[in-house]
Amino acid sequence: MNRHFLTTFFILWLFSQLAYTQYFAPGTDPLNIRWKQIKTPHVRVVFSDDMAPDAMRLAAMIDTLNYAGGYSLKHQPRKISILLHSRTVYANGFVSWAPRRSEFFTTPSQSLGSMDWIQNLAIHEYRHVVQMDKLNTGFTRFLGYLFGEQAVGAVGGLYLPFWFLEGDAVVTETLLSESGRGREPEFEQQLRAQMLEKGIYSMSKAYLGSYRHYVPNHYNMGYLMVAGVRSKYGSDVWSNAVLRTGRRSYGLIPFNRALKKSTGMYKRSLYKSVFSQWQQDWQHQDSLIEKNEYQPVTLPDNDFVSYKYIKKLDDNHIIAEKSGLGVVKSFVKIDIDTGSESVVVIPGLHDDEPFDVASGVMVWTEMEPHWRWENQMFANIYLYDFKSENIKKLTDKGRYYSPVVIDNNTFASVNVSESNVNSIVLLNSEGVEIKKILTPENQFPLTPVYNRSANELIMMLQGYDGKHIAACDLNSG
Repeated sequence: MNRHFLTTFFILWLFSQLAYTQYFAPGTDPLNIRWKQIKTPHVRVVFSDDMAPDAMRLAAMIDTLNYAGGYSLKHQPRKISILLHSRTVYANGFVSWAPRRSEFFTTPSQSLGSMDWIQNLAIHEYRHVVQMDKLNTGFTRFLGYLFGEQAVGAVGGLYLPFWFLEGDAVVTETLLSESGRGREPEFEQQLRAQMLEKGIYSMSKAYLGSYRHYVPNHYNMGYLMVAGVRSKYGSDVWSNAVLRTGRRSYGLIPFNRALKKSTGMYKRSLYKSVFSQWQQDWQHQDSLIEKNEYQPVTLPDNDFVSYKYIKKLDDNHIIAEKSGLGVVKSFVKIDIDTGSESVVVIPGLHDDEPFDVASGVMVWTEMEPHWRWENQMFANIYLYDFKSENIKKLTDKGRYYSPVVIDNNTFASVNVSESNVNSIVLLNSEGVEIKKILTPENQFPLTPVYNRSANELIMMLQGYDGKHIAACDLNSG
């Protein structure tokens, strides 16, 4: 047999094997998980056997989203696989090509909005599936015959800016639900403050950030950009931009040229036009608001810093979580009269959720990865005694959130099981659970605080119908 033929055959065989490899994976799950799957015309959901109710609900959602989720982009994507990770303690999701699939981390965050977490993931991440699948046309499809599914991923990463991908997904989660980040005042608060006080930053600074000033991320900027363009020019602008990018991915700036063709402006001019309109609207709203005088507690800082979750320590001091560029996230004690501050504790990996201070102690949670399985993580409670200045780890291999001090020897916390069963638990000073209270209809409890006069926890409960404020009697449950 011809030697050149054998060489050519070997090279082609090698490429065919590489085409099946997965070059991005978030990690491995515990070996003892029993995996199951649900197949529908539009999705294959892979899940651990204790997640069956959520998996069935998700499969039904995706079958609806196949039409609604792609309506404004004029595209219904091909069948996709979704993998559910239920052993983690952080909330996230992503879509990836080669192989094309989506992965959901199903435990909600304590900063969850009014929408059910699985529903939020389904709408937001499926919009990313629509975006990427729509790219698979024209020259990009031709590249797929040569390089496999990674061709679409490469074209998307090269030409579709993250502000568009995430901004369009946030618009979609807002339009296709009664919630979504586009309806949350906090989501636009930072950009609103920036444009009223400091003006409109350049597009590069708004997108890429700054080492000098605080700049909201590409989710915030992208949502206002995508929504502003849709409001002025219609949703076809973005549909045409993705289509042209897929068809003409051999060009240098296909996405930018598509915007020019639809709006008469390239992206930088379009950004300035859209954000000038936002600025005018917010300036008008601001002119109608009666301002209140306030006195800053903290001292001025040349670098931008953030103080969150303020708790009273005594009549002269407060405790806050401090973070910022070049600042190690820490709990600091601030003197109310002088503004001086000192570091109390530098926690480990700490999610965006409240801590609590009372009875001379402080409690918070830290996320701790499993030593072997990347997709298994725990959230444990830590305690700091202000008198002795000692730190104590209360729990081990737990799944606890937003702990609350009841007294020196009793603590309450949100708990979420691996099968997403939600409860409030009471623990003693050794970290042993002494009482568990399941939430009504398995609603998700958020950021409880203790009402000492009535021995009850006041919290938000989030269910399929949104959020409401609830009180949990710790005596009766």
